[in-house]
Amino acid sequence: MRATPGEGTSDRSGARRRPAEPGSRWRKSFGLRRGARSCLLRAPTLACVASLVALAGCGTLGSTDIANARAAYSEVIRRTDDEQLLRMIVQTRYGESHSFLLVSSVTSNLSFRGTAGAQFGIGPESSFAGNLVPLSAGVAYEENPTISYVPRQGPQYMRDLLSPIGIEMLVLLIGAVDDPAWVLRLCVDQANGLRRPPGDDAIAPGAADGSLARSLELLGLLIRDRAAAIGRGTGTDGPFVLVVHDRDGAQEAAVRELLQLLGLSSSFDPTAPMLIPVRHALHDGTQPGIDLITRSPYDLLRLAAAGVEVPQRDSDANVAAPADWSVAGGASPLVVRTSPGRPAASAVAIEHRGTWFYVDDADWASKQGFLLMRVLVLARLQEEPGAGRPVLTLPVG
Repeated sequence: MRATPGEGTSDRSGARRRPAEPGSRWRKSFGLRRGARSCLLRAPTLACVASLVALAGCGTLGSTDIANARAAYSEVIRRTDDEQLLRMIVQTRYGESHSFLLVSSVTSNLSFRGTAGAQFGIGPESSFAGNLVPLSAGVAYEENPTISYVPRQGPQYMRDLLSPIGIEMLVLLIGAVDDPAWVLRLCVDQANGLRRPPGDDAIAPGAADGSLARSLELLGLLIRDRAAAIGRGTGTDGPFVLVVHDRDGAQEAAVRELLQLLGLSSSFDPTAPMLIPVRHALHDGTQPGIDLITRSPYDLLRLAAAGVEVPQRDSDANVAAPADWSVAGGASPLVVRTSPGRPAASAVAIEHRGTWFYVDDADWASKQGFLLMRVLVLARLQEEPGAGRPVLTLPVG
């Protein structure tokens, strides 16, 4: 005879037994209370959920980390490079030696782990009610970057710092700015034997005095107005050539004046291009063309250091160059201001000898000058280090 749900059953002796309660076998096997039984039954489900969460996290962790960490690393490297450059400029004003530490590589290692857990109580329910977390899961990852530095020092560092800027870099900069004459005045020290006397850069545009400043002003004007351009030549024209082609004749007077100042033939036909070789060499007058001598990154550091404001106490103590110190033949491309505390608005700032030195964020001309210094100086110092250079690798937890 089949028993209906809720009814008792009979054993062989005919005695009736109580209906079986759901889960009574679990209590008998483990001796647990009913509330704990549900925790045990759900623990395997919790582990599955935690595994799925971990797998899903692994699929997106890498791309998310690149999106967040790459921008952060790039910004920190840019900011510290700017601070190193500003410190070099200030140290030059104070007559101190300086060095440069290059970040050669950043390696980031990620470790990933997931956790899952379940809590249950044994004994009277009143002893643990409200104090247990039945189900718990967690996902965590840890980032351990390793940063490699290359100290720039020794003979190669000095050669990089003292070697003149190449014509190729000069040509690239001329094509990248709105005022080519500004770059020429800053970088060129001689042109066809014309030298820069003290204060030469202060000459107003248009002053016909036969100076180097006027020659560079005219050359920059022609390049800006697309009447001339400097590029790589072919054949006998040499590696670089100035192409002058004043199609509408608007700059004919400027072209003739430039040729006269540089000692070149003044015969110019505006209807046909004129090719003038451009070389990085001392001018001896034996070959027609434009012979340029450029400044070195160290020259530019000294020029920029002339624009550093010196606190009165340091000037009085004679630990820095005097307030009226200047470099012969040029004006500083930027102004570095001082403050007793961290400046509120600065493009770049450092603390040196208890004083904050900074480039004002509202000083557009100084920010452009600092950017040009960064290109000319750091581009030279950040060239790929050769074999055998010492490398300092620091693991960062």
